[in-house]
Amino acid sequence: MIANVIWLYSFPFAIFQRAFPLLVIAVILIEAAILTVGRIPLKRSLACSLFANIVSYAAGFLLVGMSRGVFLPDGSETFRLQSHLWSGFAIALVLSVLIEALVYRFVIRSYEFRRLFLLSVAANIASYVVIIGFNWDVCR
Repeated sequence: MIANVIWLYSFPFAIFQRAFPLLVIAVILIEAAILTVGRIPLKRSLACSLFANIVSYAAGFLLVGMSRGVFLPDGSETFRLQSHLWSGFAIALVLSVLIEALVYRFVIRSYEFRRLFLLSVAANIASYVVIIGFNWDVCR
């Protein structure tokens, strides 16, 4: 869910939009559905998706906060105009996959890490498609 943090970074008042909580819920449900398809029980999938996204979201806030002015530009206008948003989404996707795969491993110890990593890849690609699709008009 680091992409949502990048979205908030470039548009600081996005969190106050009515649709933002629905987007967060949709991401958690989509990722839980993919975990369920991967033969993880529904309750565990929901809990795992929720916990993984909370950790990923917190990591995103820490990373964006520490990187502001160093790796990320200071102002949101610069962020959009220099196309940092797309590279930010790509970096966020890689970090989300790694962070959430580690959380999956922590919560679901009975599955091998490779399987959990592949589920994390699938879940995050699906959720990033939704996030980018939701924000497509601004991301162009």
